[in-house]
Amino acid sequence: AHPARGLLIMRKRELETELLGYGSAQLKGPHLADPDPRNREKNTLALSREAARLARGEGTGFLSAKTSHDPALIRGFARAGFEVAEIGACLAGPVVVPAAAEDREGESRKFFKSAGITVANASETDPGTVVSDLGELFHDGHHLHGPFLPEGFSGKLWSRVLERELGRGAPSLLAFDNRQNRILGIAAADLRGTDATLTVLHVNEERRREGLGRELLLALFRTLADAGAKTMALETSSHNIPAINLYLSLGLKHTAPNITLHLDLKNRRGGWR
Repeated sequence: AHPARGLLIMRKRELETELLGYGSAQLKGPHLADPDPRNREKNTLALSREAARLARGEGTGFLSAKTSHDPALIRGFARAGFEVAEIGACLAGPVVVPAAAEDREGESRKFFKSAGITVANASETDPGTVVSDLGELFHDGHHLHGPFLPEGFSGKLWSRVLERELGRGAPSLLAFDNRQNRILGIAAADLRGTDATLTVLHVNEERRREGLGRELLLALFRTLADAGAKTMALETSSHNIPAINLYLSLGLKHTAPNITLHLDLKNRRGGWR
């Protein structure tokens, strides 16, 4: 942080560090108030270079950053060696089940029964089985990507993410196909007070466009509402149009989008141009 340049926060990411074999950290910001785009670009460059220098000194090998769509900030990060990884869409809204609650719940029961699907709490399910049945979660590069990542990293990451989510008793539901004896989908959220954050919504690629994701999310909404949730927030890739349309149809609204950028400090000379 510097009073003339703004604020950028760096947070260590223990899970990614463990799987990558070297330190990983995420940058929040920069938070700048200067109205001049040239100054915002210059100060973003200075702050991100300083973050890279500090990270290298602590043995960190990988930095990710999330920032707004401000072109000046993106140019500053790019000059520091960061590469754009993903454009994120953020949505938020009330936890409301459309139509009368009893009617909607009855329709959901009919849907799952006719498809031979059981919906159950996911807390005691083996995370490895979930990933095996559903395929690679967030294969669109939602969190990390790049040729420098170890082989099989994404599968290991999401196994550990699910292990952590399910292990702490977070509100989570599985859709299980009784006919094929396999998991078809999962929905999970983080609930703090009355505010929920959707952490996982994933349906096996072979069973999409059947309405399963919508029904699973509605079932999660009911679970969250029973637990006292009033609002839901989430983030997904901006090109994940089917998911975005689903969220919009359930009353969620777009909020400020973001850009995710990555800097590999271990294998590249990023941050010093």
